[in-house]
Amino acid sequence: MKKASGLLALIIGIAFLCIGFLLNLISLNASFILVHGSIGLDFAMILASILILFYALEVKRFLNGKKPELKPNKAIFALLLSQSGFYSGSAILGILAGGFISLSFFTKGVLSTLHLSDTIISSSFAGLLIIVGLIGQHLCKTKRPLP
Repeated sequence: MKKASGLLALIIGIAFLCIGFLLNLISLNASFILVHGSIGLDFAMILASILILFYALEVKRFLNGKKPELKPNKAIFALLLSQSGFYSGSAILGILAGGFISLSFFTKGVLSTLHLSDTIISSSFAGLLIIVGLIGQHLCKTKRPLP
């Protein structure tokens, strides 16, 4: 399976930045904020990061010979989960950045300062999801072909 592409993640992040910007711009015209960080989003990203690490470490233990057997479906699931965490983290980071940029440009400052801490926290968890996705993908890498 191919490694996760940094260029594709950048393209996804920029596309979702534009989407987040436009969604927040449309919602600001209707006097509400659509895109900003939240505790539920943070919890979901933390849970996804933990699951990625759990399954990737299980594959790594098998590859090091510390675990006697591993089903191929579980190994593929770990790799796909790592890659999806990488790409979804870049999408979430892009949409949060786009939403915050639109808040900064088109509000007087009160709304942007209210949602600044939520957006920074959620953006840091999205960055964590990107990093954990890359680590999980690296842990699933084999040095030799599997039997």
